[in-house]
Amino acid sequence: MEIKNNRLVGATFVEAHSYNKTAVIKPDAIIIHYTAGASGSATVKLFSAKTSTTSAHFVVSEDGTITQMVDLNRKAYHAGTSSYNGRSSYNNFSIGIEISNPGYLQKIDGKYYTWWEAKKDKKTATSADKVFIGKHRNAVTTMTYWYKYTDAQIQAVKELCQAICKAYDIIEILGHEEIAPGS
Repeated sequence: MEIKNNRLVGATFVEAHSYNKTAVIKPDAIIIHYTAGASGSATVKLFSAKTSTTSAHFVVSEDGTITQMVDLNRKAYHAGTSSYNGRSSYNNFSIGIEISNPGYLQKIDGKYYTWWEAKKDKKTATSADKVFIGKHRNAVTTMTYWYKYTDAQIQAVKELCQAICKAYDIIEILGHEEIAPGS
């Protein structure tokens, strides 16, 4: 993978609706998020909708496909109210990567459900082979059942981060929970 002129070479570009089209940033951080949604295509659709108030530079789908939504020298709205290790307002200097993933799961009667399935009367359980059981290192987040990332996503994010680090002077790669715990 390669970054040229603030874009990932070969990636599909779908412009996000909500980002700062005039503010130029000099990125030195990467923030990795999970979408808490059903699919990468749903996230791309959400970020490009005229009603959207959030965005990220990239969305990584389940099959490892990467969609770029904001040029890397523009301010996307992915970090919210954020601070870490004495720095704040991460939207001003970070690249946001959203990985398509429902996130935490709820265990009901021995089965695992996404947040939206758990609300339904007739639920469809998540296959147990897609569940990771572990405690988040951030004490604010108490959920212990998580949806696994695919191998294709992990490889795509790794290569994407390497390409970004090669193109920019990145000093930190963090997760959303580190810069905005509990949000």
